[in-house]
Amino acid sequence: MVRTTERELYGSILRDRQTVLILGVTLTGMLGSVLSPALPGIADALNVSDGRVGLLVSFFKVPSILVIPVAAWFADVYGRRTVLVPSLFVFGCSGAVMFLLDSFPALLAFAFVMGIGAAAIFPVTVTLLGDNHDGAANSAAQGLRVGIVGLGTMIVPAATGYLASVRWNVPFLLYLVAIPVAAFTYLVLDETIERAERSGSVTRLIERYGLAMRTELKDTNVRILILGGFTRGFVRYALLTFIPLFAVRILDASLVEAGSLLSLRGIGYVFVSPLAGLVVARTSRKLALGSSLLISAVTLTLIPFSDGLVVLGGSYSRIRSATPYSTQL
Repeated sequence: MVRTTERELYGSILRDRQTVLILGVTLTGMLGSVLSPALPGIADALNVSDGRVGLLVSFFKVPSILVIPVAAWFADVYGRRTVLVPSLFVFGCSGAVMFLLDSFPALLAFAFVMGIGAAAIFPVTVTLLGDNHDGAANSAAQGLRVGIVGLGTMIVPAATGYLASVRWNVPFLLYLVAIPVAAFTYLVLDETIERAERSGSVTRLIERYGLAMRTELKDTNVRILILGGFTRGFVRYALLTFIPLFAVRILDASLVEAGSLLSLRGIGYVFVSPLAGLVVARTSRKLALGSSLLISAVTLTLIPFSDGLVVLGGSYSRIRSATPYSTQL
């Protein structure tokens, strides 16, 4: 009976056109994974050092620090679709333009613009699923979103590695997908909140945002989680920069093999994330988090000593498999 109920729940969610569209937008947002597998090819083609080429990932992610809070406010005031559609358009156009560039400074500039567009995509899709579903349906929908992220994490880097082996800039054509998705989102996505058109309501919302942020930041646990989130993100993108360059330069891997290595991190999302809640329930949040951090730390220490792609891939997949537990606090 439970299984039938679960099937009915997921079936009803997947029959909802709005949810399917939101999941499609989530998959489109995974095109942000294109940059990392392409780094060795970009460095060789533009005669850029490995140390400098990693700046592409930094320039892509830095805008998130400022854009996400602002985008969240705009989404609450002016609507989710009002934020999501321009974000997708900027993300797709700026990424596709990089196909035409042969200057590293220009690539950095457009990576920064692309990061501005990408920053709001995932937060808004999470919010939209919450707007459209309550209770168990929301949990199931969010679980499907995590599965989509895992699917994109496995597909995009491998595809990027293959395309980069054809020519260094071909992977940037993948960003063209975001443009029709933006148009379709504009036409089909329903707005889930009423727009706050009066200046008074906007002012009150700004005041509430400021008060809520000050209140939350007084909580020590919140500050610890923010620090932990920063550390997790820092390590994640350091790995995404290091792994393909290390695999190609030191282990003589091809671009296809380097992209396939990065695809291994999808295992953590698809196969381990669904178990995270069960592990936490049977142990404790602190134990699960501490264990995952310990596994990640030990494996990180061993990665530079990897002497083959199999060892490197195994180490990397262990780190990514441990990561989901760090989200359970």
